[in-house]
Amino acid sequence: MLGDLASRRGAPALAEADQHYRESLAIAEELLMQPVVAHAKLGLGRVMRLAGDRARAEEYVVTAFMLFRGMDAPHWVKKCSEEMMQLGETFLVARYNPQLCDYLQREFDHEERIRVVMDRRMAERRQRAVAASGERRQSGRRRDEDLDANLRERGFVILPSSDGGA
Repeated sequence: MLGDLASRRGAPALAEADQHYRESLAIAEELLMQPVVAHAKLGLGRVMRLAGDRARAEEYVVTAFMLFRGMDAPHWVKKCSEEMMQLGETFLVARYNPQLCDYLQREFDHEERIRVVMDRRMAERRQRAVAASGERRQSGRRRDEDLDANLRERGFVILPSSDGGA
């Protein structure tokens, strides 16, 4: 609750909110209090988004979403969904999880700007015999590796908007 209050005070209080959420998370994990763990992760995701750390924000918010979904807590799933929409407009779901794809399509059915798509890639991309030239290609490959790892780990990723997300 202290993290929620601090995060509403804007940029100057984000460090304080971060500290409160982390303390809450540590205690909740120790006491196995899953609803509080999920709430702290949602709060940390919001703080990370407001601080400009999109990757960590996505990690925390998606984890909170999955926890609340597993607890069948529709109010908090909706809160996570609202936060996820701030991170991007395209949700890419892993092939192995068609039920999650269906769920997300239902969840965001009322949001015209949100697209939920199933990953249609059949296998890992083929490796080239000759290394690609240029720094741009290396950074693109790294992003693809991160995307693949997150898809395997979480079951879906949120692709940033063309304007870079919120």
